[in-house]
Amino acid sequence: MAAPMIAESRDPARGKARDRGPNANADEVALIIFPFGFYILDGKMPVHVGNDLEAQNAVCAWAKANPEQVRLGFDEVGAMKVLTVFLGWDRSSSPSRMDQAPLLFETTITGHREELQLRRRYSDYDAALAGHAELVALSRRGLR
Repeated sequence: MAAPMIAESRDPARGKARDRGPNANADEVALIIFPFGFYILDGKMPVHVGNDLEAQNAVCAWAKANPEQVRLGFDEVGAMKVLTVFLGWDRSSSPSRMDQAPLLFETTITGHREELQLRRRYSDYDAALAGHAELVALSRRGLR
């Protein structure tokens, strides 16, 4: 996970906000802003929850309460395992641009010792399911 950026922090020695420029407010508390957003699923639609620690905690709680919505597919093909999941946060290599959909779904193929063989990421539910089916078929062809 990318390191969070600190937007505002307190100086513990002085008990007041460090000067972060003209918009600094001594009454504000530490706020952690992540360079990506957190999401939950409403059916097949990702819903943006936010990009702060509260949003991260909300998504973790949602994922724990909804494992059937997090795991979209799982197949074993010989010693290989194909798993497709909803991640809950954008796994793009850099924060999403306005013209780029966040990568929220991931399909992986692991081998007999759980080593990663292949990973693909997707921006929408249906593409993730189609990708899962494609990688299951690819795994089956590899066994022949």
